[in-house]
Amino acid sequence: MTVTVKDFLKDVYKQGVYLRTLKTTKEKLLEDIASPKAMAYDDVKVDSSAQSDLSDKLLQIYAERDRLSDKILKAMAEVLKRKKKAMELINQLASYEERVVLMEHYLNCREWEEIAQTMSYSVSRVYFYHGMGLQELRMLTGDVVVFEDSGEDKRQ
Repeated sequence: MTVTVKDFLKDVYKQGVYLRTLKTTKEKLLEDIASPKAMAYDDVKVDSSAQSDLSDKLLQIYAERDRLSDKILKAMAEVLKRKKKAMELINQLASYEERVVLMEHYLNCREWEEIAQTMSYSVSRVYFYHGMGLQELRMLTGDVVVFEDSGEDKRQ
């Protein structure tokens, strides 16, 4: 797959957000499992089938947790490959500030305001370093990032 520097970094960011969302979903599911109050008992009757209904519900929840775990592992593997490539690109930058801004945003999925606060800069200064870093990466790479996606070259 061949994309521009900015498109590649935006994709890394989006995949990081997606991975965080999957993890949050799994955590919420685990909370639901641990909290009997979270389950609906409206249709559960007080007889021998009630326990069976509850067991079936728990089995469904555990199965969903396992599916999410598999999905998270696959997403993590892909995100890690992309983040490694992004880190290699970003580490070529001469400016410490540009490297920090690009890493914090694209690799750590942090918002501009949070980065500014961490670095004790204004948001506009963070935007400046972001723009300068992207410009330098474009010059270093010819604005082309070649990334092998699961063994195949694909256009994104």
